[in-house]
Amino acid sequence: MVRIANAQFWVHDADEALAFYTRTLGWEVRSDVTMEEWSFRWLVVGLELPRSRGHLILGETLEEGGPCGSSREVPGGVPS
Repeated sequence: MVRIANAQFWVHDADEALAFYTRTLGWEVRSDVTMEEWSFRWLVVGLELPRSRGHLILGETLEEGGPCGSSREVPGGVPS
């Protein structure tokens, strides 16, 4: 059986993503790191251990025009 150990996504709002994964899905925060000098923040969330060893990495650039771009919407008007 193939298992996914981790996945990474860029998000526009790390606080909003954190609230969704922890409050809505009940996942735990494994790491929350802000690197001001790089204008970058990343979160690592996952199911509570030992149920899951996999995790989801959420990256957010703290400046306009980073990896997520400058718009808060994707083509077609679907909010990110």
